[in-house]
Amino acid sequence: MKLLFPVLAVAFLAAACTKKQEVVFEATSVRWRGMIGTTEDECKKASRSIQQYLGDGWRIVSSSPKELVVNHGEGRCIGTEYVIEK
Repeated sequence: MKLLFPVLAVAFLAAACTKKQEVVFEATSVRWRGMIGTTEDECKKASRSIQQYLGDGWRIVSSSPKELVVNHGEGRCIGTEYVIEK
């Protein structure tokens, strides 16, 4: 019985350590005051498709609305920030 607890603790810790977590931002729209092209380009660079991660076996842990300020404050990327794990 004394040996069982340390073995279970090590197994639990090993399982917990193998999970990977990432934060993914997926833009759904763009707002701008200056030139649209630069803002769109910056939003495309910051945005990643959540479906691609889900197809690779990741799962969503949490999500929240998010706005990223880009183009020297002239534009905003509106979307969702996801915390995912595998």
